[in-house]
Amino acid sequence: MQAKPPPETQATSQEPPATVTHSGDLASWKQDAEKRAHGRLPESPNKLRWSLRPTPPFPEHWPVTGTPTAVAYYAGAYVLGLPNLRDGEYSAGLAYRIEIRTDGSAATTILADPTREVGVQGVRPLTGDEVLIVKKRAEVEQALLAAARTGVMPNPDAANELRAYYKLWFSTNGIGSDIRKYHTEFAKWLGLP
Repeated sequence: MQAKPPPETQATSQEPPATVTHSGDLASWKQDAEKRAHGRLPESPNKLRWSLRPTPPFPEHWPVTGTPTAVAYYAGAYVLGLPNLRDGEYSAGLAYRIEIRTDGSAATTILADPTREVGVQGVRPLTGDEVLIVKKRAEVEQALLAAARTGVMPNPDAANELRAYYKLWFSTNGIGSDIRKYHTEFAKWLGLP
């Protein structure tokens, strides 16, 4: 049986706007998006608050072959601290796509109402090897961003670390299946089924 948020945390769906062009980095986007979404991300009387969580970057084209490519981040809303839920979080699913173009400009597309109900995403303990992979997140993301910017694939060791990190990310994140449809070349390169 799936846990549902208390009724006071559920919000009414509104028609999301299309695409908004902007500039800036992911951190400033997140701060701005949370401000804009504040009225749409519900807060319950018992102070449960929704937050936005961005994904790692995903390349538009992969493998790169000499030409720079855009990257996209995604974000979804989640809430922690629901009563009787210790090994998961309540997720509203994939809501935003933030595309960083090769010229440095950015655009946000709202894919769905950020407060639509999806359900609980469970968590499992990571193995020792998986913890080591997760600790390389910043290094792996920088390797992917450098390849996207320059159009030059990372060296074989960095490519193997990148593959291990993203395969683990997809296996532990419920929104991964929604993202795969936008990045089929990358999923194929990773060896995902």
